[in-house]
Amino acid sequence: MVELDSSNGILFPIYDEDTGVIFLCGKGDSAIRYFEYTPEAPYIHFLSTYSSSDPQRGIGTMPKRGLNISTCEIARFYKLLNNGLCEVISFTVPRKSELFQDDLYPDTAAEEHAITADEWINGKDANPKLISVRNQHLGPKLSTGAVISNISNQNKHEVVFDKTSLTPKPSIDKSTNGVHQVQ
Repeated sequence: MVELDSSNGILFPIYDEDTGVIFLCGKGDSAIRYFEYTPEAPYIHFLSTYSSSDPQRGIGTMPKRGLNISTCEIARFYKLLNNGLCEVISFTVPRKSELFQDDLYPDTAAEEHAITADEWINGKDANPKLISVRNQHLGPKLSTGAVISNISNQNKHEVVFDKTSLTPKPSIDKSTNGVHQVQ
């Protein structure tokens, strides 16, 4: 048992089943703590904490299908700030190879549901339908063969996992403060 903090805000636990990383974000907190889950004892391993000066009112995530896998982005959060703005926070793993990283991107949940709500209410159970994100590695192609990047590298904060120590290193775009206006 570990005490995370003494805040009375709601805790938003976000589990990435593909990588085994648990992100803990507290309402009113300005930090995102993340841990790795393993099936062997002690099960949960603290990785690090992302901190900013602005507390979050709420937080949302981008599905794996929308991540920029060419930069080894493993998670992207949209942090709602008290002033009505939305901050984009990207978590990446540095890799020298530009090839598709199978260990970071196993087949992930598809947009299509596995069963209907009526089937679930009637007691049916099914595993989620999975898709590969391998085809998104180079981004969508134009008819001329040019490649469009999945996301802009502007206006976001980026947390990079250090290859040797697993200690994240925050990288902040100072020119825009990583903030977007929510409309």
